Amino acid sequence: MGIKNLTKFIKEHSANGYVKINFNDLEDKVIAIDASLILYQFLIAIKSNDDLKNKDGKITSHIHAIIIKVLTYIKKKIYPIFVFDGKPPEMKTKTLQYRNQLKQKALDKLEDTNNILSEEDKIKMQKRSLKITEEQILECKEMLNILGIPYIESPSEADSQCAYLVKEGIAYAVISEDMDLLTFGTNKLIKGLNNKLEMYDLNIILKELNITYNEFIELSILFGCDYCATIKKIGIKKAYELILKHKNIESIKKLNKYEFPENYNYKEIINYFKNPPVKKIKKEDIKWCSPNLDLLKYKLIENYNYNPDSVDKIINSINNGYYSVICGNIKKNDFKIKNKYIFI
Repeated sequence: MGIKNLTKFIKEHSANGYVKINFNDLEDKVIAIDASLILYQFLIAIKSNDDLKNKDGKITSHIHAIIIKVLTYIKKKIYPIFVFDGKPPEMKTKTLQYRNQLKQKALDKLEDTNNILSEEDKIKMQKRSLKITEEQILECKEMLNILGIPYIESPSEADSQCAYLVKEGIAYAVISEDMDLLTFGTNKLIKGLNNKLEMYDLNIILKELNITYNEFIELSILFGCDYCATIKKIGIKKAYELILKHKNIESIKKLNKYEFPENYNYKEIINYFKNPPVKKIKKEDIKWCSPNLDLLKYKLIENYNYNPDSVDKIINSINNGYYSVICGNIKKNDFKIKNKYIFI
């Protein structure tokens, strides 16, 4: 996913382009979050154990993932905006087909009664075959509505919508593992889990690489992205040398030294990175609201089979935590934790 080897390349060529941070550095910042990515991360992580299910056997792990993430961000005093994927571009079809084939192969191995898998291999195949359904996505959106947390449905991919939020000054940064956020123009990209975070700054990276943003896009394409294949004999070192010298792929093609496929649609990809379909919004369109605690309690107990004690802990976290500041009920200076903060 994202741009191949870009993380490694930046760490080798832009010493100041990334810094280690922790959640304290993000206090009171608006952060855009790729919803599908954090759901996959959580669901893959719990595949070592059994999926969470309600009394009817319906999987509820995605609901727990959303709640845990929301409470985590609020506890860290972050204003989250979740962004959901829309329709992927046509040029990503081959990549998606390949990923679906890998998922299906993993699923076939799990379902093959003649194939005896070790517990370790079984977990590995379960992770590879993981798929989030449309129904689960709708349930996550419903839960965010109940929690009063804003989300955006991107007309295309979440990455480009997240980048738009940062470029428009609506969000401070994006939390994601996909490096193509930088190629979409995100100035600040945060990678990492828990409190081990790294923040990448596109402006510093471009300055230290001595290239323009347009050249960075073409460099990313040469590295290999979700929309096209890599070129034989052009690795990351050679790609950087070529961009520094020739500035763009068009000039590199004219050298007639490298085998570019006939259908190498780099111009279309450049345009997509620069002008992707996004939902146009304004800062005032984004609101964090008071959660509907009665509905939250009902849904968690009746629909998702939560233990009432667990629900009380969640509600206690909301009532006694930073939620009241996030949703504007009280000012930060008036914020006091009345009771011991209980967090699950």
